[in-house]
Amino acid sequence: KAVFFLPVIALLFMIARFKHGIDDVLMVDVVVFSVALMASFSLLLLLHGISVASPNFDSISFLQGTASKVIQIQTLFPARAYFFQSISSDFVFWVTLFVGFIVTLQSLLTKARPASARMDACMIVLLLPLVTLLFYRNAFPYYYLLIVPFAALFCGYIFQRTIPTVGVIEYHGFPVIAWAMVLSFFVSMLSSTAPNIENQIRGQQRTVEVIHRIFPDPVTYIDRTSMIASYPRVGFFMSTWGMETYLKNNSPIFRELLTTHAPKFIIASTPILDLSKTPEEIRAVSPYVLRDEDFFTLQENFVHHWGLIYIAGKTLDFDSHRRALDFEILIPGRYQIESEVSISVNGVRHNPGSIIELGSGNHTATQETAGTAVLRWALD
Repeated sequence: KAVFFLPVIALLFMIARFKHGIDDVLMVDVVVFSVALMASFSLLLLLHGISVASPNFDSISFLQGTASKVIQIQTLFPARAYFFQSISSDFVFWVTLFVGFIVTLQSLLTKARPASARMDACMIVLLLPLVTLLFYRNAFPYYYLLIVPFAALFCGYIFQRTIPTVGVIEYHGFPVIAWAMVLSFFVSMLSSTAPNIENQIRGQQRTVEVIHRIFPDPVTYIDRTSMIASYPRVGFFMSTWGMETYLKNNSPIFRELLTTHAPKFIIASTPILDLSKTPEEIRAVSPYVLRDEDFFTLQENFVHHWGLIYIAGKTLDFDSHRRALDFEILIPGRYQIESEVSISVNGVRHNPGSIIELGSGNHTATQETAGTAVLRWALD
């Protein structure tokens, strides 16, 4: 993302130094800045390479693929929904910024203020990062923290340019307009931040606490974005980009993942992993859904435990017509039996609450009466 600021830096540099053509001072400054930029970039790249494992892919190809993915020239305004959301929540800010831009552009084009021409030009240049919204795919809300602060100077610039003029025309009107503008910003800020004053991550903190209590030692797990940083997550990063790549590959992955890595729990931190719903119900609230084969693989090998947490397990439904069930274990280990009556597993009868060892492969369970039995991963 920082690369988008290179043109801004270059233009600001030229505007600040370019008065009477390209002189020796300007050239020296350009060379010094370029050398410092490349040296710092190379040093940071070296330190990054030392701190991580060597990639098992071609870095140049990866960067080219990344660039072609996030820079979408053929799709205008790919993340427009987040921009409209920002306008809705910070309408006063965007209106003030827009008016500041129009006033500055008019001043620059009409040369109404020759003394401030360079300042006006610099202000226009600071808006360039906003242009990336037209083609940058990953312009999510956090991206605005990078590109908006410089453009926000227009909001202050309009104060500087308009308030003194109003003060000259009508002295007593100056404080009224000034305070009205300040108050409008305050009300806009309060309306957008008030809902977030309450600690909205308490649920996440509670989930993390429960997981560490259930599994004191690190175990493999599945979730959307590595919520438990100290435990090894398996599977792919379920961002919009990750989901698009997964669906494009058009191949189920979770059966092999379960047999190879044996994840012990799932955090349903996204509707995509909500195993209590059907794929059709998830499609109603999410633009992305796992392949049916993958979703049912997870649904058949995990049971709900607490909140957003599902742990390894099997649900066995016995009815009047089926007193014997064949089931497959993909995650071998110790399971606790939860049932109202005793059940037989592989010909051995077990009472409710018993803990049994189940290896990978097919097994048979029988129960004398209709009902549901759950085999839940045994927690020590």
